[in-house]
Amino acid sequence: MSRYIFSVISAGFFSFLLLLSSGCGGGDKEKKGPGPIVDKGKDGDKDKNGDKGTENRKPDFTLTADEIVKELTKDEKAGQQKFSGKLVEITGEVDSVQVTNEPWARVWLKGSGKHPAIFCVVSTDQVPKASQLSRKQKVKLTGTAGEKLGTYSDLDKCSLIELDKSNVIRITSEDFAKEFTADKKAAMSKYTDKDLIITGLLEEVLSDDKGTNFLKVKGDGKSRLSFKQIHDPTPFFKKGQTATLRLELNGSPGYEKNEIMMHSCEIIGAK
Repeated sequence: MSRYIFSVISAGFFSFLLLLSSGCGGGDKEKKGPGPIVDKGKDGDKDKNGDKGTENRKPDFTLTADEIVKELTKDEKAGQQKFSGKLVEITGEVDSVQVTNEPWARVWLKGSGKHPAIFCVVSTDQVPKASQLSRKQKVKLTGTAGEKLGTYSDLDKCSLIELDKSNVIRITSEDFAKEFTADKKAAMSKYTDKDLIITGLLEEVLSDDKGTNFLKVKGDGKSRLSFKQIHDPTPFFKKGQTATLRLELNGSPGYEKNEIMMHSCEIIGAK
């Protein structure tokens, strides 16, 4: 299958990234936070140690997300010089996860102030683990700091250790739809602000001349799932494929004309 790669976006333009945020939400709420996937660079997924990642290397610095944010806020230039090219271990809470079927994943940790988030592109072998994380989950990320730690602080080729349990909900699209068919109000309340991994059959993959893109996923025969995508999915995914979708709901899903309506989702895989 062709790769589903989003456009390259500079991490320094915070307001633009907010607009293009790729998480999922319900109703009129869009996910706040960073935007689509950035370019991995000419070296791809390999670091100086090949594909082995950072598990067996001793970090140059060990900090919490709050501590590194404070250093960068106090003196950004000095912080850039201090951490650039160094192996940094950061502990914090997951703010968001972006993942594709490439496989490729970026994990964001909560920051604050001028540095609202710290992100790390995880090593290829860590992608399945990263795709199952939930927001607010405590994790430890160890990776090499980028040359410029701007509005967002970035680490590359990270290893990932979960420090507590993920609360992500795994469910089929059929079972998800059944709950809405049975009791729409209860289902909307149950899934408000939840993180989900949903597996289901793609019934329609659409893009119109107005730039409106949709994925329609089979439900229980009475209700089905509808995702309004930011990017045109038609070159990458087709009707009849079984897809695994990651959602970070902000608010509750909408429900109208027997469709459970949500904003764009991350597509972990499809076959």
